Amino acid sequence: FSHTLATSNPSFYGIISYPNNPFLVGIDPSQHEEVFVASVFATTCATIISGAVLERMKNKTYILWCFLIILVNYSFVAHWIWNPDGWLARLGFVDGAGAIVVHSTGGVAGLIAVWRLGPRRGCVEKDGTLKPIETAHRPIINAIGAFILWYGWFAFNVASPIAADLKVGVAVGTTAIVTCIAPTCASCSALLLMYWDFATLSYDNLLGAMLSGLVGITGSCYTVNIWEAATIGFFSSVIYFLAAHIVRNKLRLDDPLQVISIHLCCGLYSCIMEGIFANNVMSNPGLVYAGYRHFGIQIIGTFCVFIFNIII
Repeated sequence: FSHTLATSNPSFYGIISYPNNPFLVGIDPSQHEEVFVASVFATTCATIISGAVLERMKNKTYILWCFLIILVNYSFVAHWIWNPDGWLARLGFVDGAGAIVVHSTGGVAGLIAVWRLGPRRGCVEKDGTLKPIETAHRPIINAIGAFILWYGWFAFNVASPIAADLKVGVAVGTTAIVTCIAPTCASCSALLLMYWDFATLSYDNLLGAMLSGLVGITGSCYTVNIWEAATIGFFSSVIYFLAAHIVRNKLRLDDPLQVISIHLCCGLYSCIMEGIFANNVMSNPGLVYAGYRHFGIQIIGTFCVFIFNIII
C-alpha cells in the first residue's frame, strides 16, 4: 500500500511511490479503510492465478508466485491507474473496480504459468490435442460458488464510486444495477450461442459466461448506464467463447477454469468498452459521446499494461 496507493508518499514520475511507510508504519488511521480495500483487491488478483495452475503447482511455489505478482506487477499497475499521481491516472485512464488492475493482471500471470507448466497429466490426446474439460460432477456446488462470486462483486463494484468521490447516492444505485444487468445479459447471449451451436451446450459454459459479464462490467461499473451495461454484458460471452476456443484448440493451453478467457480477455475488453460507452460522469465521455481522446487513452493504457504484465 505504501508504494502503490498511499497518496502521502511522493510518486516517482508516476511509476511507483517511494515506500516511506513500510509495514504501514506512519500511515494515518484515516487511511486504514483504504489499506483494507487495497489488500482485498491484491488478494483477489492472487487467487485468480490458482484456477489456471490447477493440479500442477506446489503450494510453496504458488505462494512465491503470488508474492512476486503482487509485489511487482499488481503494485506498479495499481499505482499507474488508481493513484492520482500515476501516469495513466493523470492522463484520465479509468478502471472502475479492477478489470485490468486485478483481473487482467492475474489472468496474464495465469497465462504465463499455464504456458510454462504445460497440460495436466492425462489431459492430452495421442495427437497432441487437449481432451474436453469434464463437466462438473457437482453442478449445484459450482452454481453456489458462482453466485457467491456475483454477490461479492457488489462489494467491489459498489465501493468504487465511493472511492472515486462521485455523488454516492446516484452512483452506487446505478453501479448496483449494472452489476446485475451485465452478467444477466451475458448469460442470455450464452444461451443463444449454445442454442445456435456456436458453443457447446454446457452448464459450466453458462456459469463461465455469467462471470465474463461480471468481469466485462468491472472496468466501467460507474461510468455507464443500463443499456450500455446490457450491451457490454451481451458481448462479454462472445469474447469468452471465442477466447476459450483459441486458448484450448489453437494454442493448446490447459486452462481448466477458463481463467485466461474470463479474467484476462474480458478484463482487457472491459477497459476498452469503458472508452467506448463511458458517459460524462467522470468528465471523460466515451467514443459514442464523441470522446475520441478518452477512447484513445483507454486503448493505449490497456495495451501498455498488457505488454508490461507479459514482459515482467
